[in-house]
Amino acid sequence: MSTIQVELPAALQPLADGAAVMALDGTSVGDALAALQARHLAVGQRILTRGGALREHVNIFLDEDDVRALAGLETPLAGYRRMTIVPSVAGG
Repeated sequence: MSTIQVELPAALQPLADGAAVMALDGTSVGDALAALQARHLAVGQRILTRGGALREHVNIFLDEDDVRALAGLETPLAGYRRMTIVPSVAGG
């Protein structure tokens, strides 16, 4: 099991009692996000679908690596120090 520092975007911080960064445990990205959802249900619901998949408009980075380019939610946390949650920005 690894501990990773998770950085939340400003839009999700009010749903996490104002936390910008928190430490979460898990062996994979999915484990850490499940721990986040257990701690702050509303945050987890904005990141994961009801079926537990990563929402299309949310990007997750481990250090500088996009998890979609790795193994998605199955990506192991070992060797990484930081997970950053980035919502997609749309506009025109």
